[in-house]
Amino acid sequence: MVPASEIYGFDAESDTVFTFYSFDQSSDSGTQVDIPLTIDSGGKHQEIFTAIVSAINNSTGGMIVIADDISGEYIHPNITAVGTFVNLLGS
Repeated sequence: MVPASEIYGFDAESDTVFTFYSFDQSSDSGTQVDIPLTIDSGGKHQEIFTAIVSAINNSTGGMIVIADDISGEYIHPNITAVGTFVNLLGS
């Protein structure tokens, strides 16, 4: 789980990968965590970005599920999986 306050960016890595970036403040200071989302190709990056930002901005507290491979719950129908989290120490 990543608190919304620790997310600092999104990037369309390719036609099928949408990555968001955060800082993990719970471990050592400045650890960057990259979280790739596998998406259907078709240029829906902007729609996925809008869905995530809208959910964060309209939240009244609690948890927002962006992607959960176990339950199959995704914030946007074009997200198909969560990739492996990448920790970049000292970034």
